[in-house]
Amino acid sequence: MKRNYSKKNVGILGGGQLARMLVLKGHELGLRMHVLSENEDDPAAQVTRFWHQGSLSNKKSLVSFLKNVDVTTFESEFLDADLLQDISREHHVQIYPRPYLMARLQDRWLQKQMLNKHNMKTADFLDWKDTLRWEELHKFSPKGLVFKARRFGYDGYGTFIIKNSKAYENFIVQARENPHGFIIEPFIPFKRELSLICARNKMGQFVHFPLAETYQKDARCFWVKGPVKHSREKEFINSSRRFLNSINYVGVMGIEIFDTGKELLVNELAPRVHNTGHHSLDSLNYDQFTYHLLCLISADLPKPELVAPAFAMVNLLGEKSKLPSWEIPNNAQVYWYGKEHNRPGRKMGHINSIANNPKAALNQALKALKEFSL
Repeated sequence: MKRNYSKKNVGILGGGQLARMLVLKGHELGLRMHVLSENEDDPAAQVTRFWHQGSLSNKKSLVSFLKNVDVTTFESEFLDADLLQDISREHHVQIYPRPYLMARLQDRWLQKQMLNKHNMKTADFLDWKDTLRWEELHKFSPKGLVFKARRFGYDGYGTFIIKNSKAYENFIVQARENPHGFIIEPFIPFKRELSLICARNKMGQFVHFPLAETYQKDARCFWVKGPVKHSREKEFINSSRRFLNSINYVGVMGIEIFDTGKELLVNELAPRVHNTGHHSLDSLNYDQFTYHLLCLISADLPKPELVAPAFAMVNLLGEKSKLPSWEIPNNAQVYWYGKEHNRPGRKMGHINSIANNPKAALNQALKALKEFSL
């Protein structure tokens, strides 16, 4: 693979940990990595000399920033997609994934419709209206209901599990205050949650990582391990390839999956590099951040290959407000995000481990976690 793309200026909208890891991998490719964010101590701002101060919702700031780069991406899908689409048309700038797709993928109702249109299996869903009575909804899903905010929901925020009429009545009161609304899904009694990381470039090359199992703690991803197998894995990967081709997607996408035992259902899509793909920094010959950048600059995508039989990743989640401390662990690699403030539940870093099997890799990472005081 070509290693030097020094004439390319790549922009990232946002300055968090995903942007930081993109910047660091961009340096390895010889790219000039530009970051637009509000604070000079943001994680990504710390690791590039091409930091631009500005608001991601301000047209003037965005236009000024985009004049410096050849192609741009983002670390969060929750930007003003309509504004970005207008700017890309007016100023002929390249933004990937395209703002047109971003507008549809950031809204769970539109995302689900898109998945259905392209034959990606997902849970049934309804558009919630406060006129819907509990009796009607109970018939839709007797085992319980999952209400998901149509927009700005992540890491469990905006998701509510409702199992009785009283809880529903209480939910309605706060739900009416959400201007974007909710979708409703039946409660899925899944066996486990999985993740598939895939990438597609402008030429239509498609690659995917091994299927991985994920575990949520307090509605946030706590650990990932793999590879895992499923009888429908090949079918699901082929469907994902057709889906990305059909929507002409460019970049890395994280696909969150419910494994019901018999089938694989799409939970939701993340049109960007994804937390469940962080293991690739140590488990594969090329990581998700490198693949995303290669997609943006229309480079060939090498085949992903495991460097060890198994892998695991554990998130370092803040538990207190004090500064963390730790001992350097053995048999694990620590990634620290450089965040200025620690707080409960905040993703402060992660630990990667590789081993001969997924269980051993996870045990190594969890053992390393015990060395941390967060």
